[in-house]
Amino acid sequence: SGMTPLMLACHIGDISVAESLIEAGANLQAKDKKGWRPIHYAAYGGDVEMVEVLCEYNVKHRQKDKMGFRPEDLARLMNHGPAQAFLQTFKPPDGLTLV
Repeated sequence: SGMTPLMLACHIGDISVAESLIEAGANLQAKDKKGWRPIHYAAYGGDVEMVEVLCEYNVKHRQKDKMGFRPEDLARLMNHGPAQAFLQTFKPPDGLTLV
């Protein structure tokens, strides 16, 4: 499938739209044809604020796409150090296990 509205919001960095979509029930784990989820788009674009917002909603931030890339790998490939560092060090709240 193609991009969802949430993926597009993450891709263009529109945090207010992304949060509205999430609050309305948007699927944080929806995948496109490449196996990218919203977090992949945010990481690829280097939008550390968007990455942080998605993680606040307990997104599974270490899932791989069809090529085997995790969001932090995409951030590294695009030289987005802050987004990569956040994704590498983010720990979910106590009691949650996100893969």
